[in-house]
Amino acid sequence: MKPILRTTQVLICIVVPLLIGWIMRCAVDWEGPDTPGVIFTVAAPFYVSFLAALILLYVAPVEKVRRIRYRLFRPWPLGIFFGIVLICIDSPVHFAAYAAAALPLSMAAASMGGLTGGYFRLKEKKVQDVVQKRHL
Repeated sequence: MKPILRTTQVLICIVVPLLIGWIMRCAVDWEGPDTPGVIFTVAAPFYVSFLAALILLYVAPVEKVRRIRYRLFRPWPLGIFFGIVLICIDSPVHFAAYAAAALPLSMAAASMGGLTGGYFRLKEKKVQDVVQKRHL
């Protein structure tokens, strides 16, 4: 039985969004509660979950991506993971309150990223099929 995704693909799904989030966070310095750094820190569980799910579904096999359930629910573990990790980094003291409020939103962002990544994956497959038919 083959694994769902290869190890390198999983690492890409985790490392790339965290790297993008870190770069965005470093780009806007945290100087106080009224700066853009606060916005990026608070928004991190959402855009990182979205990017991770987008990459996850873009590298997934087309047969699985065709199912809407897969596109909606497969990214949830990544959404939960990034939501918990980034909330712990941001505010470990108030974790329970933030987790109850932010995790459902992080999972929703992951689902949106999954739908977007699935759309691009299916669109790419469709283009490849058209190109192959022209060359036959």
